[in-house]
Amino acid sequence: AQTTASRYTEIDRTTLSVPPVQTKTTQGVADWINAHFTSPRDKVRAVFIWTASTFEYDVENMYALNMTETKEEKIKKIMLLHKGVCENYAAVFDELCQKCGIKSWIVPGYTKTNNQGAELPHGWNVALIDNVYYLFDPTWGSGYINEKRKYVRRIDEKYFMAEPSVLARTHYPFDPMWQLSEHPLSAQEFADNTEADKSRPIFSYRDSIALWDKLSHVEQLETEARRTEQNGIKTSVGYNYLAYLKNNANVQRRNTLADVYNKAVNEYNAAVKDLNTFINYY
Repeated sequence: AQTTASRYTEIDRTTLSVPPVQTKTTQGVADWINAHFTSPRDKVRAVFIWTASTFEYDVENMYALNMTETKEEKIKKIMLLHKGVCENYAAVFDELCQKCGIKSWIVPGYTKTNNQGAELPHGWNVALIDNVYYLFDPTWGSGYINEKRKYVRRIDEKYFMAEPSVLARTHYPFDPMWQLSEHPLSAQEFADNTEADKSRPIFSYRDSIALWDKLSHVEQLETEARRTEQNGIKTSVGYNYLAYLKNNANVQRRNTLADVYNKAVNEYNAAVKDLNTFINYY
């Protein structure tokens, strides 16, 4: 960790000297990063250190997760209050990456500490740097909650460009695709702290991400739900998230069908109007 920190000392210093007026919006922060760094690796370091260093974890509201809140609302809240939970950290990290020209995604899942599964869902990030996928957790990388349930700020370098096999010991994404492994752990293997069964067919996560990225939103929800269910569910957090995926997919499907129907009605009415215009002219 010390080696990683010393390697990025100058980048960190430059990033954290962003003028306060530019820290009011993610665009302002992204403009500062883009003005001072060119390589994706330097930019993603800047994104990570700014996100992890700027905000305070909201211990009091750690259970007040809102699944219906949009990404924009999550970002607006933490930028205004300078306090948030994992979903806020992950949303800011993702937004800054996108505005710095870095492909990134938010990863929903759950965690465990001391072999004890968490009661809450968690969110972290994946970013594509120089054609390689890396894992980041700006929330856990920013500090920790002590035995008195107080947030202690301390940058933890092991959550920057984390090794997938290492992060897999504590972080379990609902969709196994985000383990970034050809042999992703099942939910049971994660719970039991055992290795993945290598006799299972190799999972091409790179191809899966590339394909998933081209799908419509509803198709992404349905695909994520299928993989989540197939990989096994061993926690109430997992069951709740699967229900959310399926319900959201059904709503999106209904909305899509309604849009198609409304479009057809509008085209029919336009055709009737044109026909009446022709009849009147004739």
